[in-house]
Amino acid sequence: MQFLPKSTTVAVSAFVAFLLAGCGNSQVAECNKLIDPINKGHNLVANFQSNDAAAANKLASELDGTIEELEKVELKDEKLKGFQERFTQIYEELSKAFRTTGQALKTASAAPPTPAGGETVRKAKAEVEAAGKVAESAAKKADALAIEINSYCSKM
Repeated sequence: MQFLPKSTTVAVSAFVAFLLAGCGNSQVAECNKLIDPINKGHNLVANFQSNDAAAANKLASELDGTIEELEKVELKDEKLKGFQERFTQIYEELSKAFRTTGQALKTASAAPPTPAGGETVRKAKAEVEAAGKVAESAAKKADALAIEINSYCSKM
């Protein structure tokens, strides 16, 4: 059973990054600096295919690293700063969702085969489902934001 989406469809286009790579414009350079960690975060989520606690926690930690990378990107363009902040928030939501999933899966796997253990598993399942909805919502926000950033950066 898949608890969280296998991937988001964040479409921060590698084509845009490639297209802009040769230009000397500082805004273009800023777009490229920002798109790199965004793509890294997208790839982490898109390639996630596990349902165990350790993998979910590892992904959450990797997303935390992506968040740090995003926050370190120095930008002058105010619009790009806004994209940076919004993607940071999205990756924070995803990290928290995967961390919640990891903890719930760990709790469920440690539950004893008793009525109380069954209740623990039911609660853990509800937590995983709620985290999945949060992740799905974050992925949809990322999709919409990717379209915005692609549009903005492709006009430079």
